[in-house]
Amino acid sequence: KNAFEYIKFVEGELKIPTKTVSLGPAREETIFVNH
Repeated sequence: KNAFEYIKFVEGELKIPTKTVSLGPAREETIFVNH
């Protein structure tokens, strides 16, 4: 599985990707949670 090394700010809060859900052969959705 892919490892994420980047940080994303969402709504002013620091969040990090913790899980990738495979939705199709050419699509992925990153799930963000509060860290």
